[in-house]
Amino acid sequence: MLYFAWAVLHLAVSPNIYAVAAGMAEGVAQGRVYQMGFTIAAASVVIIVAAIFNWRNDRSAYWVNAVVASIVDIAFIIYIFIPGHAPIVSLSGPLLWLPALLLTSMAQARRA
Repeated sequence: MLYFAWAVLHLAVSPNIYAVAAGMAEGVAQGRVYQMGFTIAAASVVIIVAAIFNWRNDRSAYWVNAVVASIVDIAFIIYIFIPGHAPIVSLSGPLLWLPALLLTSMAQARRA
């Protein structure tokens, strides 16, 4: 359920990323920000699909959720949060990701 909440949160953020890109001058930087918005939305869809299977403790879904959410949130922490480009409230994604990763890892360990 935490991965599903993570995905819904990121789907809700994607239009904001597009809005930022729309306000930029045309060029490569604007294209990269549009690409980031699309990537966040696509990752969210992947997480939702995998979360459905993860609910059944599926090992492949576990790895899809763990890898995709980790890539997205680690990049966010390194490139957006640590440099100070986002306020503390923007940590809601990582605050969903870490317990989701921990709890699903515990479930996978019990499965083995």
